[in-house]
Amino acid sequence: MIESRPRECVLVALALLLLSQGPPAAQDLSTVYAPLALSLSDDTAVDVLGACGTTHDELAQLGIQTVTPLADGRALRADQFPRFLRPDHADAFGFTDFLVLGDYATVEFHRVNKFQAAGFIAETWTRTHTVSIDGRTVSVFSPSWPASVLQTLLRRDRWGIDSPFVKLGDFVPPGPAAAVAVTPANKVFVYLQMVPSNIPDSTVTRIGDDVQFASHVVNIRMSDFGDSRVNGGDSDMNIRGVATKFYQHFPDTYDILAVASHHTEFADFFGFHRRVRNDVAGIGGALFDNSAEYGSNGRLLAVEGYPPGGFATNRSVMHETAHQWNERSAVWATIDRAGHLPSSHTPLLFPGEVMAGAVLEATRRVALDKGAFVVQRTFPTMVYNPLTMYRMGHLAIDDLPTYQVFADQGQFEPATADAPKVGTSLTGDRIEVSPNDFLAADGQRIGSVTTHLQRALIVVSRTGLISQEEMGVFNFFAKRIGEDANVSSWDLFPSFYELTGGRADMDTDITPKMSVATGAAGTVQTAAKIAPGPPVTCLPVATTALGGVTLESELQGCVSAGTPLTLTGTLTLTDRTDYNSVCFRFLRYGSDDPTESFECASLSGNRFSIPVTLRQAGQYTIEPFAFFPNSGSQFPLAWYFGITVQ
Repeated sequence: MIESRPRECVLVALALLLLSQGPPAAQDLSTVYAPLALSLSDDTAVDVLGACGTTHDELAQLGIQTVTPLADGRALRADQFPRFLRPDHADAFGFTDFLVLGDYATVEFHRVNKFQAAGFIAETWTRTHTVSIDGRTVSVFSPSWPASVLQTLLRRDRWGIDSPFVKLGDFVPPGPAAAVAVTPANKVFVYLQMVPSNIPDSTVTRIGDDVQFASHVVNIRMSDFGDSRVNGGDSDMNIRGVATKFYQHFPDTYDILAVASHHTEFADFFGFHRRVRNDVAGIGGALFDNSAEYGSNGRLLAVEGYPPGGFATNRSVMHETAHQWNERSAVWATIDRAGHLPSSHTPLLFPGEVMAGAVLEATRRVALDKGAFVVQRTFPTMVYNPLTMYRMGHLAIDDLPTYQVFADQGQFEPATADAPKVGTSLTGDRIEVSPNDFLAADGQRIGSVTTHLQRALIVVSRTGLISQEEMGVFNFFAKRIGEDANVSSWDLFPSFYELTGGRADMDTDITPKMSVATGAAGTVQTAAKIAPGPPVTCLPVATTALGGVTLESELQGCVSAGTPLTLTGTLTLTDRTDYNSVCFRFLRYGSDDPTESFECASLSGNRFSIPVTLRQAGQYTIEPFAFFPNSGSQFPLAWYFGITVQ
């Protein structure tokens, strides 16, 4: 359970000396144990669901990029069991029908274990049988693991209400070692879908054998969903077919249809945005309207596709939404682009953060410090760049700054978006791009102003309609995406309303067609809107959210700065019998002091009671620790996002 490593050697030596002299007094516990509490920096803590498939999908739709069937050796999809894992899950978990294209008796998997020197444990899976999809042989595997593996993952991977997943490992492409080099580009990341145990229930209305809906999500059954990807490419999720079926039961009042798979699709992206209609001139790109292809009569703006995970996060959804206005300007034609799929992502520039950046993740922006350009943390919250707001119609051309665009676009990572260490210097020449340059390149902006987006999440399942419990989970996250406030992630990805400075909002309500039947009883409404849906903001920290401890009562998800809290509960670890103290660290995003909120108490039996006061506004993780005599340095028992201090 414990990992030691050198850290702050003098303080650690002092702590061990105090421990060897007997149990410290209660008031000394925090001072003694704080140097032993290890932490990940906020720069590397989250293995981000950040890859975007918009560019490849857009090029395929335009016929510019040839659609390539998925290659043999590619992981296609799997069904996670249980579908959503809770942090206190005590039984085996894994995947059924883990499909790999091609005829392979065994495959290799690198399961994350950050307590190992290599960072993973290599596993060999043995095939259970084969099936055929679209004329292709597919090998089927059914890997599973004991609950102890999940607990190990949760000790070294932050997750929470705004990031409901943890990385399980990397699927390694099968083939001779000499022929297939294992690189980040060809490994397939495998994530586990996580949820807190206190997600509220949702009311569900079933329309028929293949359609049901709740207040903010629709579930459609399509038995062959995902099969089209085998020969049609990564983003071929048959969204036109899904949309057509959706419009049979729901009105043409939605701007965005977001399609998510109930099962786990293994793709090169965690979301993509496909523009269906553009009625705004002067922002780059042509005017067009393909909405009829999806069953809409000129209302639908875009469709989106999400393998599980991305649909639930502000990071992914707000990035994909930004693609409605990014990044087709002719002004970038003279720039040697780099980073993540640069033709549809914003280049490295100053000023302002960019939500869909090719070079910098939105957690970083360029700042001017004493005449030098450096990387700065985006703080205290994110907003859409003025360029995006102009394209949405909320700024005039003269309101845009003159941008400094860096000639060396690949100075961090040449093929991906990155989050360099805060304070990193930027190098090389710069190109000035003025408001007049945008006007000359793209023409005058003429068209509608975006003040409201109506968005529908459609979850597609293969073998039947999903359970009431699963509908509740999807419904919770779908509603949360449409809230105006109190939904910011730990690393400060806020709501659409906050990103736009209150100039536009997003609504995720589901309204069915008012179907009627006329008979002896007269006109009968057979499907009605479900309102208002479950509460989704400030979800409390569940009593079982934290590995190794059980809280006596839920902890408030939102608290006012300076409010006294008391954490009372039970230590549930059974690996040893001499634990004598429990500590909690509340780590505020952006703080340089990991001991800012670190409180401890001695155990009474296996029970603890710890007073805590969070004095600084911000987003916090909550991390429990358990110590014993002569304890060494250790990582927390869990890392959970979910506390907002206002």
